[in-house]
Amino acid sequence: MKKLFTLLVIIINFISVNFTFCQESVSCGPAPLSSIGPWAIAPADYLGSRGFVYDGSGYPTMQLAAQGLSACTLTPRGSGVTFSVFPGGATVNTATNVLYVNEQGGAPWNIWSVDTTTGIRTVACTMNGISFSNVTGITWDPDHSIMYGVNTNLSTSQIFSINMSTGLCNTIGSPSATCPGAISISSSKTGTLFCIDIVNDNLYKVNRSTGVFILVGALGVDANYGQDAQFDMNPCCGLDPNILYWASYETGPHLRIVDTTLGSSSIVCTYTASQICTIGIFDDIVGINKDNTITDITLYPNPAKDKITIKTDTKEIVGAVVSIYGVQGQLLLQQTLKQNNTQIDISQFPQGVYIAKIKLSDGSFVQKKFVVLK
Repeated sequence: MKKLFTLLVIIINFISVNFTFCQESVSCGPAPLSSIGPWAIAPADYLGSRGFVYDGSGYPTMQLAAQGLSACTLTPRGSGVTFSVFPGGATVNTATNVLYVNEQGGAPWNIWSVDTTTGIRTVACTMNGISFSNVTGITWDPDHSIMYGVNTNLSTSQIFSINMSTGLCNTIGSPSATCPGAISISSSKTGTLFCIDIVNDNLYKVNRSTGVFILVGALGVDANYGQDAQFDMNPCCGLDPNILYWASYETGPHLRIVDTTLGSSSIVCTYTASQICTIGIFDDIVGINKDNTITDITLYPNPAKDKITIKTDTKEIVGAVVSIYGVQGQLLLQQTLKQNNTQIDISQFPQGVYIAKIKLSDGSFVQKKFVVLK
């Protein structure tokens, strides 16, 4: 028997939101609080892969937590936060190494940047320009430097691009019943988009130019409630740089790997949390924590006008590569450092905010934000 479609009803200015669903219904909101079964056996640790999730166990309070991608152990970061209804999805801009999370339902349709140390959110933009139902996911396409989103009413789904400066959303194609309940959108390293559907329990590939959904295959599980999926762009040990991790919910929450050729999925581990609502994955091999420990590399002057200098007195950075990005994530300059005190010409850069990402030969990196004033 086909599942009944239950639309998440958003009532603006309502003080509390009550989610009630029958056993066979489908929801893109919070899962019922329940006990979780025993842990599954995890594969060998994928060193350097690093995920950040929102734990929904305390709904309506959501807790940011860090996790590796071989075990479901969560390390809380900062204090819990609330959303107007529910968090839709998370993604990492791999150019600037910033974690973003979006509001699923209810105005304002914010996208926040998230400090992964303190858990503090800052509004990056407020989505506007189209009629929203449930914005169930966002994803950063590193190959084309575009942020995409997906919305659904559990009967049709549609993708759109997002201007992160203005929040303006541009729909791509028409709403499609082929994938009625897209609960997530995920971009591979090469910019291929995928959506997980919780109505028909399928994986779909999405044409980023036409918005057409193409069936990949059955997920093999009965998925329900809010969940998310993103790619690990840079796993260790020569693994495929397009591993799709799915923070799923069926009878409970699991971390899964999805086969993007067949659509099937396999369990990595089981969360002890009641529900994992979003997942964002950083791509640098040593993880973002080491970024915060490298304090002996400096960038000056800041603000700058025509030139910046990257300098260290204690760490060898000869051979390191510096990449400079705009706030939209577009790569503007890339240069190999040939000495420990290197000057870089930025005279062609217009006034604005930029990010310099310095990747060292040992795989570690440091990231510096600077301002250009003319």
